[in-house]
Amino acid sequence: METLYLVSFGGTRILPPFRLSEDQIDSIPSQGQADSAASRLASRITDPFDTPDLQQDLRDELSEYGAWNDEELSSHAENLKRALWLACLDAQEGNGNVCFADGSELPENHPYASR
Repeated sequence: METLYLVSFGGTRILPPFRLSEDQIDSIPSQGQADSAASRLASRITDPFDTPDLQQDLRDELSEYGAWNDEELSSHAENLKRALWLACLDAQEGNGNVCFADGSELPENHPYASR
């Protein structure tokens, strides 16, 4: 059975996590273009931002990064890909908020454990 993780990103807001496998987390390249990988991954997951309020919270969180303007942040589909990209890279680098899908903590030596 495949191990699932709860992976989230963000700083000032409590956002719902993504339920992802290790293969899904690692499918986002750590260098170069990630658009196609994020698109593929977004099409294969359940969107945790399934209400207008959560979609606004996601837009607000992404706007704090300063990398996208209001027009770019108007597309939820694009925001979902951005959030996946950020969450997966944070997990790969050990900087993310990651736990097992049952909520239990990762062991310290786990590659996704916070460093």
